[in-house]
Amino acid sequence: MSKKVLHIGSTDKFIPPFIEMVREHFEFNDHDFMLRRGMAHDQLQSYENIQTMGKGKHKIIQHYLTMVVKMHFADKIILHGLFDIRVIQLLWTMPWLLKKCYWVIWGGDLYRYHKIENDRRLKKQEFFRRPVIKKMGYIITGNEKDAGNAKLWYGFRGDVLDAVFYPSNVFTGDLCGSTSTCEVILVGNSATPSNRHCQAFKRIANEAGSDSLQGNIKIIAPLSYGDPSYADEVCECGKELFGNDFFPIFKFMPYDEYTRLLDSIDVVVFNHDRQQGFGNLIQLLGKGKKVYISRCSTLWEYFNSIDVVVYDIDNFTLKPIHEAVALHNYHKIKSLFSLERVVDDTRRVFDHVPRNLDHCDEKRNS
Repeated sequence: MSKKVLHIGSTDKFIPPFIEMVREHFEFNDHDFMLRRGMAHDQLQSYENIQTMGKGKHKIIQHYLTMVVKMHFADKIILHGLFDIRVIQLLWTMPWLLKKCYWVIWGGDLYRYHKIENDRRLKKQEFFRRPVIKKMGYIITGNEKDAGNAKLWYGFRGDVLDAVFYPSNVFTGDLCGSTSTCEVILVGNSATPSNRHCQAFKRIANEAGSDSLQGNIKIIAPLSYGDPSYADEVCECGKELFGNDFFPIFKFMPYDEYTRLLDSIDVVVFNHDRQQGFGNLIQLLGKGKKVYISRCSTLWEYFNSIDVVVYDIDNFTLKPIHEAVALHNYHKIKSLFSLERVVDDTRRVFDHVPRNLDHCDEKRNS
């Protein structure tokens, strides 16, 4: 039997482009995909080696039973995010599989650690999550700080593979300035509380003074996925502070349309309290936009470590980015986040041989 890589996740917006990249640059038949339905399900192409979970109790059970069989026969299991409690529970009951598991950290799957004290449901799930993460064979991340937090919070003792893993992290644009007659400010990337929109809005309003009332700034807040009730709170706060200069986005935008939106931005405010929106930031920094982020996010240290200039949200101003800084960021991002790099990093992961593979084979054949 040829080597098989089993991919487990959901059809989030990152996954359909990732599958197409695997199909184009690798031996596609060596990969199986078992996916729950997500926001980008309609963008998924139909292939024999992709199985999506159907609706109804019987089909859900069938999906996970098939997954158990495939996990045992796979040479490598790649977990695209660690959100599905059923997958976590399966791995908890079959810990011998963890030595060949590779967890691609998405952000929320790691930083939910901060929410467990105030959420009884999450607290119960930690009973399964903690030993699974601790015994996980490998973590895939380009952010060393996230791997460090997995070790600190969960006792992770496996290996870390430094890799930029998704085509969404490929910068394909060019340096560009806004053509708008007003200052266009992008705030956040989703309707999740970790964006801390209202805190960011207040900082912007304090700096802008009464300018927003005169139409001199435009606040854009993408809220197409996340928590609908939180999205309502964001809208109420945005409308209160900026009135008709506040523009929430509720629909999931096609890639080309979203790229044009990013081209129009002058200033970016990502007030996240954790790593989030990495792919968006790559595109925006590469385009030469002025990006403010919080020092709470591990991305603050990350961008500084690769010599990409970002600004502290605590020192927010409406001053434009210096042309030399924009050009510097453009060249850095273009060189570090190319398709060639993503393909090479992905190949290293696919070619990596898990430790104790013979042990896994024994389990498989027993």
